[in-house]
Amino acid sequence: MAGRPKSGHANRAQFKAAQLRQSILQAAVQGKLVPQNLHDEPASVLLERIKAEKAQLVKEGKIKKEKPLPLIMEDEIPYDLPEGWVWCRLRDISSAITDGDHQPPPKQENGIPFLVISNISSGYLDFSNTRFVSESYFKALSSDKVAKSGDILFTVTGSYGIPILVSGKQQFCFQRHIALFRALPNIDINYSFISLRSSLIYNQCSRIATGTAQKTVPLVGLRSLLIPLPPLAEQQRIVAKVNELMTMCDELEAAEKKLDALEANFAEYLPKSILQAAVQGKLVPQNIHDEPASALLEHIRAEKAQLVKEGKVKKEEPLPSITEEEMPYDLPEGWEWCRLGELCNYGAANNASPSHISQDSWLLELEDLERDSGRLLQRVTFSSRASKSTKHVFTKGNILYSKLRPYLNKVIIAPEDGYCTSEILPLDFGIINHDYMLWFLRNPIFVEYTNTCSYGVKMPRLGTEDGRRALVPLPPLAEQQRIASKTDELMALCKQLHTAPDLPEIQPIKLAPASLQQIPYEEPELLMAARGQVGQQDSEELKQAQEDLFGE
Repeated sequence: MAGRPKSGHANRAQFKAAQLRQSILQAAVQGKLVPQNLHDEPASVLLERIKAEKAQLVKEGKIKKEKPLPLIMEDEIPYDLPEGWVWCRLRDISSAITDGDHQPPPKQENGIPFLVISNISSGYLDFSNTRFVSESYFKALSSDKVAKSGDILFTVTGSYGIPILVSGKQQFCFQRHIALFRALPNIDINYSFISLRSSLIYNQCSRIATGTAQKTVPLVGLRSLLIPLPPLAEQQRIVAKVNELMTMCDELEAAEKKLDALEANFAEYLPKSILQAAVQGKLVPQNIHDEPASALLEHIRAEKAQLVKEGKVKKEEPLPSITEEEMPYDLPEGWEWCRLGELCNYGAANNASPSHISQDSWLLELEDLERDSGRLLQRVTFSSRASKSTKHVFTKGNILYSKLRPYLNKVIIAPEDGYCTSEILPLDFGIINHDYMLWFLRNPIFVEYTNTCSYGVKMPRLGTEDGRRALVPLPPLAEQQRIASKTDELMALCKQLHTAPDLPEIQPIKLAPASLQQIPYEEPELLMAARGQVGQQDSEELKQAQEDLFGE
């Protein structure tokens, strides 16, 4: 994870994706996204045809005659265009650029939705919390103040520069702080939408916006905005390429959000992943010379049988055989599935009444243990607690397991002899490596099992039979020791990571539009692994886009 912040910018994924999207849009309006075609009809011819069509519409009385726009001066032009493109003003390619009604409409509890900037500032039409106007008010509006499918709405006050492409048949009207752009038939409306989303248009709006508290882009300025016009055929190619790349941006943003979530919870997830790897045989290599766990189990069974024969322990009810359906995953060679009750005295603790406990004896209560870490928070003597209930007896080396609220994951190896609440079970695993069993009892797989079979709502407990029946992946004894040693080492590193200061915030990346002629990318192997997709091949185009967007 070197080079990435531990917590990072809260909206880093959105920020990076927004940068890439803006670079794509800027490349689109500079003619750098798709190749030009010499056989395309030049935009100058298209523009002349548009002028002729507008003149005909004026002659037929379908649109009003407009005042001439100022000529485009050379010092206005921000950059050179490819062959076949022309600069024009926004009004040159539109049949209408207007805004909403300037008179506040009478409010109603229902009727036709009346949209304000907050209804479109998110980048889409939001009808969830709108004002309403009457149908008579709506019908009285002129046609250029009523949006229809294919129009573009454009915020001009406060949060100015947000375009929305209207689609669908939902009727609505809008306030005067929202402008409407209606393109002529010979213009691809989706290309117009791309242009209005670009920084080229936003920067022009920023220069002409007036006001102090709430800046406003005047309609006369909006109509005069410079827009680069490609040939119609190229407009369509640009739209297709932008749609393709924006879909990739969505995928990349979602992937980066997942990675950010992993990083934000890295200190929490890593220990759990280590414990899962430990009990799945993935933490240390196996050794074919180790005595297999099957032999270890036979030795344990024989030892238990001898203790029963000598009357030192009671004969236990036989545990059910393990079925193939119960096994959650395959084990390495030499490992065996067994039940917890086969390995220890689960639920069979020795008890002591308060009268038989010395005043200076250690008395362990649940509150003395930290959740998840198993850290001993305090050591309290029996005299300090004044307890009157029967306690469990434990000896040094026993694993002390809390059966109450097992999701709190309170497990510890006793550092000395003592007594504990009856909600804590002292477990003696005999020759089994106690450190390995400690990590097993704390691993997410076992904790999940205990949560599913605990009884009680306010005070859930793991019952004795459910505890005895729990499946345990048992490695050879020598491997148990290697696993315990490696786990101890890695958990110490996790603790260091958890307490380490955050890495400095990385600087935002700068994306050059020219680099977007081709957007091939490689998804990081870590992210593929997190999704279980290591070894799968993505397209070269996706690979470079990932590198361009998230490469650091």
